[in-house]
Amino acid sequence: MLNASLAEIDVVLNPLFAEIERKVDLSYTDVAELDVMLNRSSAEIDVKSISSRD
Repeated sequence: MLNASLAEIDVVLNPLFAEIERKVDLSYTDVAELDVMLNRSSAEIDVKSISSRD
């Protein structure tokens, strides 16, 4: 998973966010903030995986 591109991670996360929104009934803002947080983490993971290949 560490070598997954951000697009591949997004494919996995988007349905997850939809499920979270349905089950927990979060407001759009909460889901957007969670998305930003996870995207930042995904980017950090992606950068680390690219760095480790050098």
